[in-house]
Amino acid sequence: MDDVQRKTCDICYSEMDVRARKCPCCQHWQNKFNRFATHPIVVMIPFLIAMTVMVAMLSTVPSIMREAFNQGEDFSTHEGEIAISNSKLEFGELESGPTVVILGRMENSGDFSWKDVRLEVEIFDADGNLVDACQDEQYRFVVPAQGSSALKVSFPREFPKEHYVSHKIRVISATDVRAGFL
Repeated sequence: MDDVQRKTCDICYSEMDVRARKCPCCQHWQNKFNRFATHPIVVMIPFLIAMTVMVAMLSTVPSIMREAFNQGEDFSTHEGEIAISNSKLEFGELESGPTVVILGRMENSGDFSWKDVRLEVEIFDADGNLVDACQDEQYRFVVPAQGSSALKVSFPREFPKEHYVSHKIRVISATDVRAGFL
């Protein structure tokens, strides 16, 4: 047996018969491809690619975060740009009881579009006394820049129809459509 030629495994460096295709110790194939594929530089390539991709992705995070938490324009400096027009007071009947409905249009003369527009409605009797009110949170209004949008505010009527003579409606808050999560 001493005349058998020996070679060293490229992976675990144990000695084996020169004719062996697979190392009996570590079970790795003994060929040129295996030597190339297990070379330290080749092993590092996927890691380097993954690190490059991760750095590229992290460089975009600040801009994504800025967009996600962008507050947009402050509505309080633009609230005079949204006017309510053609609003009218209507009455309805649902299974749950009588309702008051305000229908109209919101006109935006400004350069910013607004979403999540919240409206406040005040209802007055014939003497001008406030008899009912509602802040609308049940609808999601969007008013485009230099445009208009229909509006409808509906709420349960608590008093006789005769008490509901006139109304005022105003926008109490809105969010810039460019605003992110908050």
